[in-house]
Amino acid sequence: MHEQSGRQDGAPPAQELTSALADGELAGADLQRALEQLRADETERARWRDYHVIGEALREVVVLSGCGEDAAFVLRLRQRLETGDPGG
Repeated sequence: MHEQSGRQDGAPPAQELTSALADGELAGADLQRALEQLRADETERARWRDYHVIGEALREVVVLSGCGEDAAFVLRLRQRLETGDPGG
């Protein structure tokens, strides 16, 4: 985890915990806190899903259902990630 959390209690912010969890970097108390956060917070569950979709797209391992729209979405996502363009 990062040395500076920005929180008075020293705990990492929610987004940082979710990112570290998706990367397999957590253990102990931080892992427990991240799992509790995912159970309680729909925003963090959505972020968790997004991180995994982005990771799959970057690794070119996305499993497509055969629908052309899925393939087009993944291609657009990859292009936006490569250019750093967050817009649509």
